[in-house]
Amino acid sequence: TRALLELEIGLAEHFLDEPGRGRVRFREAANIAQLNLTLEGSMGKRTKFQVDSKPQLRVAEATSSDGTTTKVPVPESSELNEDSVLLEDVAFDDQKRRANVQDPRRAALTSCVALALCLDVRNTNPDDGLTNDQMRPYVAFALASPVDWLVHSAALLQRCRIEAHSVYSADRAALQLEVLANQHVSQKPGDASPQDRIAFASTVDYPSRWELDGEVAHAMARLGAFVSAAERFKKIHEWDLVIELYAAAGRREDALEVLNRELEQKPDHPRLLCALGDLRDDATLHERAWTKSECRDWRAARSLARRHMNKGRWSEACAWYDETVKIRPQASQSWFDLGCCRMRLADVSDEKAQLGKAARAFSRCVQHEPDCGDAWANLAACRLRSGQAAMAKNALDRAVATRPEDWRLWENLSRCCCMLRRTQEAMVAINRLLDLSMVSKRPVGAILDVILRVMELVDEESDESFNSQRAREVLDELCLRLDTEAPAGADRASATLWSALAERADDVITCRVRRAKAVRAYLNAEGLEREEKLLEGLSNAALALSQSMDAATAKERASTALLLRSVAARVGAASCEWAARDERVGAITGAADGLEAAA
Repeated sequence: TRALLELEIGLAEHFLDEPGRGRVRFREAANIAQLNLTLEGSMGKRTKFQVDSKPQLRVAEATSSDGTTTKVPVPESSELNEDSVLLEDVAFDDQKRRANVQDPRRAALTSCVALALCLDVRNTNPDDGLTNDQMRPYVAFALASPVDWLVHSAALLQRCRIEAHSVYSADRAALQLEVLANQHVSQKPGDASPQDRIAFASTVDYPSRWELDGEVAHAMARLGAFVSAAERFKKIHEWDLVIELYAAAGRREDALEVLNRELEQKPDHPRLLCALGDLRDDATLHERAWTKSECRDWRAARSLARRHMNKGRWSEACAWYDETVKIRPQASQSWFDLGCCRMRLADVSDEKAQLGKAARAFSRCVQHEPDCGDAWANLAACRLRSGQAAMAKNALDRAVATRPEDWRLWENLSRCCCMLRRTQEAMVAINRLLDLSMVSKRPVGAILDVILRVMELVDEESDESFNSQRAREVLDELCLRLDTEAPAGADRASATLWSALAERADDVITCRVRRAKAVRAYLNAEGLEREEKLLEGLSNAALALSQSMDAATAKERASTALLLRSVAARVGAASCEWAARDERVGAITGAADGLEAAA
């Protein structure tokens, strides 16, 4: 009885948002009941096609109680889809099972303590996959021995909430939630009696019937079953959500029917007015909803903010988004939109102040939604424009972790690393850009300035330290990869890249090949005859090529001489006025004559 009391007090602390005090009560209940439910690692398999066992978490039960657990009626457990790769339960190699307890109340108390510890894990950790992995062993432990109707239902509900985050088990989670919700209104032969159902009602975290119906509806909506979700929301009179789901399903007439019926009874209801304004695209209805709610309805403020945002009225949009987040500070999408509007305002007025406000908005967004790559990227952009390169890099690191296939993030990260003189990290980003080049179709010349800057930084930091030696090794590997994977190109950027790579060549032959690629890139560049800089670059590349032919064979000298004469002809026929043209043509022609004579 004392252990049950401690669990009840701990749940009360949980509902009052005091997780620290709740943890103390949960652990005190475990101590009173002489239970030591700790996590341990054991080898096992989680998927059907897994060959090798991997370490898996499970609950290690240290209790001396043993016997035969009494069977009691419990809710049905839905099975995974046949196409799912997951096993129903983790298959541990040692096949260790939960100890049987002869006393049913003792067994139920053990499951209640396990679920309380699972709740403590959720309350004291971020909402992410790692937390779910820590919670799953406690739930599996509680489900291993069905001892009470409500306790088993609470364990199934917690399993649904965990599995809803996985694409392999989201369907099972929605079906199981529906089973749990339906058992409140259906009575089958063999079901538990009302007295048995409420025996442990004060010691488990189990929602009311209406809250459970809402969870079922939200789960169905996430799976795209909008009409089924709307029918569920009808049962709990969430009419604004019913209207939104009907509209999302393309059933506009049904949405208007529900809306008009409810407005006859509640003509000034703010949420209904907002829904009608969304269907009719009428701003006056949103303004009316805002007025009738006494400036407290965040949906009306958000709708007005989006309307101004779509029309490019950034100041008005920011004002309405400020009202939205003031009323509903956990609305991550509103924080994101507010940050975007502030960035737009920074382009026209008071850049420093607006960028600071935009950065704060994106920071609040990622606090509520840590995996929002767009918010991290925009936060980095605000930091960069404000001159805070170190903070920008931190944001970009988080952005590329959430969206590793976005080449724009890697390109920005490479530039940011160059600003901070972090050459090895910049080269990692460049290598990642080369990996994505086949998908993004982004030419290597677009990051020419980054590559050249990395080369400069490595040369500046050239010493005998380990970091400098490692940076030179990584740069040599990068140059070799650029030599083999970078397209030849037909522009000034490609030619400049090949010239820079030639300067870092390890041998004369590689240097000669890269200089020849640079000359051909200049020759194929658009507008060569009209731009003085292109002509100058072509001339310099051709003369550098002629100077690297000392150890060349006769055949190589002859082919290079032909290439140099083509260069001389193109430079001589250029239409732009270039003072050094005749001098360069003469030098290139002389170099070609010398190569032919040597051949």
